[in-house]
Amino acid sequence: MPVAVALGGDPVLAYSATAPLPDNIDEYMLAGFIRKRKVNMVKCLTNDLEVPDEADIIIEGYIDPEEELAWEGPFGDHTGFYSLPDWFPKFHVTCITHKKNAVYPATIVGIPPQEDAWIIKATERIFLT
Repeated sequence: MPVAVALGGDPVLAYSATAPLPDNIDEYMLAGFIRKRKVNMVKCLTNDLEVPDEADIIIEGYIDPEEELAWEGPFGDHTGFYSLPDWFPKFHVTCITHKKNAVYPATIVGIPPQEDAWIIKATERIFLT
């Protein structure tokens, strides 16, 4: 199963990817609506998936659904606690590309309120007003 991870670019892309949307609403459509212009996509180098052309970093690869899962965790969670370890599929990387002076986006996690509290407030304003 091909996989592409797009990091960076317009912050609205990360927001739209995590927004609480109904199943029939596309995340890229929401991103385009919020920023008032469509999200341009480009084909990956090692698979047939498309990614936003303005992403800073692209990690391409695949997951083999027949392969044994890997035990991972715990991970720091946005709730301020650690997740429990669990079994996850292995991601095999086939290609990493990046723009010059790429920025790796990250969110600080810990005991609330943290950065994600502002994302929650944005969600409330977008979806409830």
